[in-house]
Amino acid sequence: MEIRLAGYNLDCDIIDACKKRFGDREDWTPETISAAYARISRSPKTVTELRADARAEVEKARRSNESIVFAMGHSSVAEHAVF
Repeated sequence: MEIRLAGYNLDCDIIDACKKRFGDREDWTPETISAAYARISRSPKTVTELRADARAEVEKARRSNESIVFAMGHSSVAEHAVF
């Protein structure tokens, strides 16, 4: 079994420092994690690939989260991310 760490909760001052140094990036959001993990059981892709896809298409990840969590009522998907 392989275990991969998907992300961290960071102090907002660290996030602000990164934004100042690297610019504000759209893919710096926990929404990508929840969108990727919602697909684990139904996709042949690896977790790493699913996370990369979600980071590459943040707006699609947001729409997916909205549909899965609110329209379908699968709120457990949101538990993969901390906002």
